[in-house]
Amino acid sequence: MRRILAALFLALAVAPALSSCAAKIPERTVPNITSPVGMSRSVGRPNAGRLENGVQLRSFPGAVVVNPDQCWATDETAALLAVAIEETRRAFPDAHDLVLGDISHREGGPIAPHRSHQSGRDIDLGFYYLGKPPGRMFIPATTANFDVERTWYLIETMLLTERVQYIFIDNSVQRLLYEHVREIYPPQRLEAWFQYPRGPRAKAIIRHVPGHRDHLHVRFKCSEGDDGCAE
Repeated sequence: MRRILAALFLALAVAPALSSCAAKIPERTVPNITSPVGMSRSVGRPNAGRLENGVQLRSFPGAVVVNPDQCWATDETAALLAVAIEETRRAFPDAHDLVLGDISHREGGPIAPHRSHQSGRDIDLGFYYLGKPPGRMFIPATTANFDVERTWYLIETMLLTERVQYIFIDNSVQRLLYEHVREIYPPQRLEAWFQYPRGPRAKAIIRHVPGHRDHLHVRFKCSEGDDGCAE
């Protein structure tokens, strides 16, 4: 619990530096966040690895954890997630709680039904919706229910930390996000972030993976100094 509070304290401490109005998205900046405690280790690869001294995430203001037993993370993953959610709540106080799915088992390793999520750096997040979604579940995003503004704010906050390796989202949802920001960012930035609309071979952080129409899968980079971690 002490380490979770440390991550949340970090989020509250840096959030004022992130604030800006939605109309000035390109001016948003975030601090260079590193592990606030430094006890955890992500060992090996996301699909063949383990977690040492991870921190367990439980529900906190702005987020609801589906299964705490499968919600163990590295210290940096917990801190980055706390910053992103807290900053989104500051920008949109009426945003509903975000559903947090699986990260890893306490000691990492295989976790059904995932092929990755083994080393504390992968996390499944629900989307924000137009209206409060029922229960603790992922819901397919449509043009009628998807809150593109709040969801993009969350994603953008994580992207601007420069600590995200990949974000996996279905192309149908990528399209909604891309159309939301295509007039704001230059083409070079959009190409670096979005695989859509160029196709599955395009190199980008946000990539299409089937089965991600009802949630997004974030993979953070290895923490600095975590020598046993492999991307």
